[in-house]
Amino acid sequence: MKNSLLLFLLSLVISSQANAQLNRYSTLPEQKIQTRSNTNQRNSSRAVDQRAAGQAAYDSRVKECISQTKEMYENAGTYPQSISDGWHNTIMSTTTGNDCGSNSYLVENNRIVKWNYEGKQYVDITKGGVITNGKAIYYMELEGGQPLYFTVYFMDDILKR
Repeated sequence: MKNSLLLFLLSLVISSQANAQLNRYSTLPEQKIQTRSNTNQRNSSRAVDQRAAGQAAYDSRVKECISQTKEMYENAGTYPQSISDGWHNTIMSTTTGNDCGSNSYLVENNRIVKWNYEGKQYVDITKGGVITNGKAIYYMELEGGQPLYFTVYFMDDILKR
């Protein structure tokens, strides 16, 4: 049962990432509306409406992913005391609720140290990342010094128990 929930959640995440085509960790930029003609205004207005609908659908999928992940985590009942060193597939969500999905993290000494960001680059984790009860929280500072917190759930390791 737990494995089928995990598979469902992962398929939801994969489909949301494939369909969303949105910038991660941000909202959609405002569309600049040109005022040359009524046709251009209608087309621009329609494009803004479509982008807003796309953002709403993306937000809904993210909330569903976060909700299902938290429910699966809480229902697990027991959690590993440590996570083995190496790369792990996980489910990551932001505490601001604007992203949730499968990711890969490198674990060393029961702490996440690297994030495989979109399969293209590796991001060092320097602030937080200690794994407790099968999950870790870390943060990165955005421009202006604002922190963005991430919660990483090691669901594969939790569900193996």
